[in-house]
Amino acid sequence: MLRGALGLGAIVTCCWAAVALAAIAQPARNRTPDSGRLIALGERLFFETALSRNESQSCATCHDPARAFTDPREGRAKLAVSVGDDGESHGDRNTPTLGYVGFSPEFHLSDAGVYKGGQFWDGRAANLRDQAGQPMLNPVEMAMPDKETVAARLAADPAYTAEFEELWGRGTLDDADRTFAAVSEALAAYQQTPEFAPFDSRYDRWLRGEDKFTGEE
Repeated sequence: MLRGALGLGAIVTCCWAAVALAAIAQPARNRTPDSGRLIALGERLFFETALSRNESQSCATCHDPARAFTDPREGRAKLAVSVGDDGESHGDRNTPTLGYVGFSPEFHLSDAGVYKGGQFWDGRAANLRDQAGQPMLNPVEMAMPDKETVAARLAADPAYTAEFEELWGRGTLDDADRTFAAVSEALAAYQQTPEFAPFDSRYDRWLRGEDKFTGEE
């Protein structure tokens, strides 16, 4: 009886071990990425020129941190609109700043019957995640032909492969949709950091008691 019980216990133990190993082997598709690492990856992706077709520009090209996240390039358009990855194409509108972009609410119809929030000048992206990926696939902006090309570019860099698998699970860069969603999530996380919302105007400093207004002001 004892020998039989021990044998059954060994079988149960082996079964549980097999289940545990199988769980480890599966990609963690639903894991929540560590926020610090997610932001760090988003920052790297923000300056990554490989996300454009000719590898000539990144998000930071049209949203320069040194110019309040606007496009400082002159070009033929004289700052009116941004020049695309091919050096010739132009968008239809001036590049909006990304300053304080994280404070914009999701696109919605308010109780007063007024549409508010969203991203881009026309609010066509409901939130930062929706916005982050669109320039990459826009033919007159970063001009990547499809999500598969974005995934392939990132997978060509072993450091990206390791980072994406650490944050979202094994095989993330093998799936174009998962890759694109992950890139958008990381970029959105970075754009909601204090770097984009420094609150450093003189009025902000006055509110914190760090500055004074003149009588005239």
